[in-house]
Formats: sequence, structure tokens, C-alpha cells
Amino acid sequence: MMGPGAPTDPGTPMLCPRCRHPNRAQAKFCDECGAPVQLAQVMRAAAALPRDSTAPDIDRADRRQATVLFTDISGYTAQCARSDPEQVQALLGRFYAAMDGVVEAYGGRVFDRAGDAVMAVFGAPVAHGNDGERAVRAALEMHSAAAGLADCDGQPLRLHIGIASGEVVAAVIGAGGKSKYSVTGDTVNLAARLDALAAAGDTLIADALYRSLARVVEARSLGEQALKGLAVPVPVWQVTGLRAAAGERAPLVGRDAELARLMAALETARDSSLGL
Repeated sequence: MMGPGAPTDPGTPMLCPRCRHPNRAQAKFCDECGAPVQLAQVMRAAAALPRDSTAPDIDRADRRQATVLFTDISGYTAQCARSDPEQVQALLGRFYAAMDGVVEAYGGRVFDRAGDAVMAVFGAPVAHGNDGERAVRAALEMHSAAAGLADCDGQPLRLHIGIASGEVVAAVIGAGGKSKYSVTGDTVNLAARLDALAAAGDTLIADALYRSLARVVEARSLGEQALKGLAVPVPVWQVTGLRAAAGERAPLVGRDAELARLMAALETARDSSLGL
């Protein structure tokens, strides 16, 4: 017998554990607040059942800092409506391969794919210390990679992306002999909502992420935005590019003798082809 909160019949609406909004049976994220629906229900069911039952096992759950990125194909629904299903499948295959390659190149991990949506995480299960910057750089590369792909109409593919950083709960969930590493939390919800707000070609980031990356990211403030499922408006930033690497050199003041010796040593090394 299945435990409380566990998915039942495939046609039964899934109640969001966060806002109680009824969602379609196979929904991965809540249509109302963006919370992961199936994962949260599985975790609640596992907590309610005895450990020796057949419920999924959840272990190594921990809180950690991570950056979450969501991306979608702009105009995907319209593409599906006017294109042959085989064309759409081929498009998704190209899209997934390109996105996976970019995420892996920047040290992230693709956690989920649903239709044209891709969720990637930087900082879980492996943290690098600059995961926010990696995520933004990956987003810019995603746009470039997509532009090199053709959609079903033969036009360059365009994406919209949302990124947020903060605390997440990471856990390994095992069921049916298989394990899956997943993350949940408000950071995931915020990234999903920023992705939904973004227009074609946009990368929108949360305020906390921008503040931590202001030295390397060029961004335009969009002011405070009311996002579905969030109680209060939040500041949103639109990434416009990366700042040029700092190359400023402070002048040497009162060090003429030292500079002369340094230049002489360089000349000697160059003439003799030997290091000092």
C-alpha cells in the first residue's frame, strides 16, 4: 500500500506540497509556484513510511550553497504545433546535446529535462568556489551554442534563461534499484520563475547572484519584479555581458633604480637565453 502523499493513479492530479495547487499527473514542477512536485511528494512519502517498507530511500541529504540554472527554447510550443513530431524530437536531441556539453564544460550538472526545459546545477554535488560565475558564463555560452543550431523552421535557435544562487537541500533518492541525486529549495523555485520571466535571448539573474558577481558581470537592472508564487517582488538583473579582465597596472613611484635593475636583468636573460 502506498504511503500518504505518494503518487497514486497516473491520472490523479498532483498536489503541490508547497502551495497545494493541483497539477497535472506527470508534472515535475508546480504550475503555480514552481516547486518540484514529484520529488517533494516522494520525500514526504518516504518520511512517513517505516524504513523496512518498499518506499524510496533518501540519504545523504544536506544543505549547501549552489547555483541553479533553467533554460527553455523560445517559441517551443508554437514550433511543436506547426512541425512534424520527428522534427521536434530531432530538435530536442540537438538541443540537449549542446546544453549538456556546455554545462559539463563549466563544471555543472544537468539534473532534469522536461520537454524543452533543462535544469542545471553548479555547486552540487561538486563545489568549485566560483559556481555562480561558472553558471553565468555557461548561460552566455548556451545562447551562443543555440544560435548555431537550427529550429524546425531552419532559423537559429533562441533560448531564455534564469539563474539564482543560494541554499538548497541536496539528497540522493533511491527507488526500484535506481538512485537519483536531486536538489530542492527556494533557490530552485526562483531560478524557474526568472526563466519564465525572461524573453528570447535573455539571461535573468537574482539580486544575490548579481551582487556576488558585479566585478565580472555586466548587467542591467530590471527593478523589482512580481514573480508568481513569491510573496514580495524581487530585484532582477538582465545579464548583458562580462566585464573585461582587469589589466590596470599601478605606476612605480620612486623606484627608478629598482626598475633599471629589473630591465637590465630582463635584457641579460633575453640575450643569453638563460634564466636568472
